[in-house]
Amino acid sequence: MIANGYSRISVVLLVLSLVLFATPTIYAQDSSSFARQGCVELGGSISFLSTTPVFNGTTGTATTVITVQPFIGFFAADGFEVGLDPLGITSMSAGGTSITEY
Repeated sequence: MIANGYSRISVVLLVLSLVLFATPTIYAQDSSSFARQGCVELGGSISFLSTTPVFNGTTGTATTVITVQPFIGFFAADGFEVGLDPLGITSMSAGGTSITEY
């Protein structure tokens, strides 16, 4: 145990958090060429969610949701982007039943 009742894990997590959040932002590209006419931007998002309800010690049916949403954008003029979300896919499953949305 460390003084004042803090565990070593708590101290390590605190130090790790400070290091991660105190570091400067790193850019993946030269900011002078971003958002300029003719630039193409590829992006999107992926998410995963899994929940299991517990009420009065009884475990309910688990629910899982996975979502994928790609994005493509084209800068028609400096600072003006026209984008397209071609499709979003969401897959949900719970209790042996699954649903996929496009």
